Amino acid sequence: MLFLMRASLVIVFLFSCLLSAEVIRNQPGGYAFVFPQGWSSDPSQKNFTVVGPNRAELSEMPLPQPGTQSLDVATKTVTAAWVAVGGKSTGQAFDLSGEKWKGRAVVLELPSQRDSAKSQTLVIFVAKSGKQFRQFSLSVPNDEWKNSSQQYLAILHSMRFPASGRP
Repeated sequence: MLFLMRASLVIVFLFSCLLSAEVIRNQPGGYAFVFPQGWSSDPSQKNFTVVGPNRAELSEMPLPQPGTQSLDVATKTVTAAWVAVGGKSTGQAFDLSGEKWKGRAVVLELPSQRDSAKSQTLVIFVAKSGKQFRQFSLSVPNDEWKNSSQQYLAILHSMRFPASGRP
């Protein structure tokens, strides 16, 4: 009986999360993410950018160099670029996948030079569907990442590529 009550609570919680979720699409890119309540598209930015509570921000980055074939190479290249400008590896990396795509998320720390309380966690997310790549940065305050990393990974995991596979 206790098991059924707990299972019911889990189901209610999952449905309540889905009801308050919002799909935000990038029309030119054809992809979409599912965000919890409180996130919104930032139309003032040139690239796809969505901002959330607690100074969290998901932004599309430029595509990898033409001819890139490997998810591993694309991920290492963009991560190395961020490390070169001051990012520090945390040793955290996650393989993510969804319908017709595979991805890799690498977690870096971007220290604030003025205030350590404002240091950011930067999650580099590279996804590949067929020959099509997309690269994103997810910037989150360090404390927020430590307390809610699974929530942010769930957002990345919710990515949807277009059905046709076109860029």
